[in-house]
Amino acid sequence: MRRSRPRSIILLAVCLSAFTGALAVDARAAIVQLGIMGDSLSFGDGSDYSENPNWHTQLENAGLVAVGPTANQAVDGATTADLATQSQPIIALVQVQQLDYSAIVMGSNDAANMTADLVLNHIPIPADFSSVIVQRIGDTIASLEAADPSHRLHQIIANIPDITRTPALQSLAAYLNVSPQDVDSIRQAILNTNLQIEALARQHGIPVLDLFSFIDEVGDQPLTLAGVTTSLTDMYPADGFHPSPLIHGLTANMFIDAADLGYGATLGPLSDQQIVTNAALSPVTSGPTYFDVSPYVILPEPSGVLLAAPVSLALLGFAIRRRGAMRSSRA
Repeated sequence: MRRSRPRSIILLAVCLSAFTGALAVDARAAIVQLGIMGDSLSFGDGSDYSENPNWHTQLENAGLVAVGPTANQAVDGATTADLATQSQPIIALVQVQQLDYSAIVMGSNDAANMTADLVLNHIPIPADFSSVIVQRIGDTIASLEAADPSHRLHQIIANIPDITRTPALQSLAAYLNVSPQDVDSIRQAILNTNLQIEALARQHGIPVLDLFSFIDEVGDQPLTLAGVTTSLTDMYPADGFHPSPLIHGLTANMFIDAADLGYGATLGPLSDQQIVTNAALSPVTSGPTYFDVSPYVILPEPSGVLLAAPVSLALLGFAIRRRGAMRSSRA
């Protein structure tokens, strides 16, 4: 269940904290330094699984973020057990104030391994499946906070996508004659884990990219972007499990929403036309148009003054301009 904070509340809080008669602020912010911990969804540029360009590469190519040589610690096949190792170089960069944002996009392989144990080896889902994952993520969040006494770092985390909705897992379930009850138990285990991840994020004031709902509602059906109606094969072109640049482009915009609405950044989203072009397709409409990903970003509840006034002004001007232009259709 999604618990996204109503945007009207955000804009109201921004308005209340703004200076009267202050100057307008440009919607595009300076490039931000990003550190990444994750798996194949964030590994390299995504070329290993026809994901190129993946979410952060699209942001880099657009000049919105920079990911330094040691700032992307994502590894193909990684699980949350690898967070302890992956976080060390990120912590080192935080300690010398070389990162503005960090992202944890991890958990798909935890879920895939659990699924394989259940359907291939008939090993029940461990009772501590969720708690172990959440403990690892929580330890990483705490370590980053401890390395950042000046509170310069802005953390963003993603929940675990619904891998049962991917073509690969659906084909596997049909081939192995996996019962609907087992599929439901896998999905419920992921849901339970995500509820705990989201609760953890709220405690620390961290926005969450709701990949689970995004895959459920957007990633497994035809989608219209920039006048181009995509097929399911366009969404998972390589192996039915790893998503295409189209899904990565929208994931990139989820990160932008988390930064802009969660922390008052003014990065601005990729247009539908940019995302379609990044996927080696040709836009039909000139635009710019913007697919609204805000329902898939879970923001922490407001507490006290939301933002300092200068940042609030930037966010207010940006939000008004952006929402005025942001309308794109789903198939």
